[in-house]
Amino acid sequence: MTTGRAVDLRLARLHLRGGLVALARAELEAAAGRGLLDLDGLADLAEARWRTGDLVGAAVAAEAHLGGGGDALVALVVAAEARFAEQRLAEGEAAATAAVEAAVRTAGPAARDLLAAVFAGLPMSPIWDGVPTPPTGRGAAGQPASAAGAPDAGSVGASRATDGIAGPASPSADLAAPADWLALAEAAVVDGRLDDALDALGVALRRRPADAAAILAALARLEGPRVELLRGDALRLLGREDEAELAYRAAEARLHRSLRA
Repeated sequence: MTTGRAVDLRLARLHLRGGLVALARAELEAAAGRGLLDLDGLADLAEARWRTGDLVGAAVAAEAHLGGGGDALVALVVAAEARFAEQRLAEGEAAATAAVEAAVRTAGPAARDLLAAVFAGLPMSPIWDGVPTPPTGRGAAGQPASAAGAPDAGSVGASRATDGIAGPASPSADLAAPADWLALAEAAVVDGRLDDALDALGVALRRRPADAAAILAALARLEGPRVELLRGDALRLLGREDEAELAYRAAEARLHRSLRA
């Protein structure tokens, strides 16, 4: 029989994979506080913290996962990013190399796409520039990896632009600058495009955390689970943890009502 603990962790993972990152983090933090996280849960907590802007906390969970014998790709990525941020360059490169090798084992010729999916638009540090891409053996169609489109020898960072590993793409003239996202969100609200407004506010919060107060004010006119999640994230960035927790609980309550309807 599935235990209550396993159900909690499985639900948190579903929320994480479904993009409800703040809600997943709240659930995983609660599980961590009760001492209920297993190795997979530690990797999920590392990812949730990382995706909500807490690299330091993410590193703690990632290192605990790796130290316990885990080898989750996202934990290796978080460890690489955190070690680089702490100027532990040799250790960071070791984690990045292990991450690339894990991606190759999992996805073969699609390893770069898998890593791109892990970053999902989050900034990619220079630690990846010098990481060699190991050969992938034989491709899915039984061809040598190079013929199947797998990365050849070289570096991950050197081929970002053509192979799509995350890290921001080259700026394009038709994309809004980070400072414009809040204005775009407000225009979308006026037009009644609420989904677009929430997407724009989410980008604004991640690209310009310093605008959290203005984003919080914009959210005051909106309702729904996604609104409460963003509200909680903005409140957390402002250091208002108690209010952030209330917002996350409101998001959970609204989501549960919706799922039961």
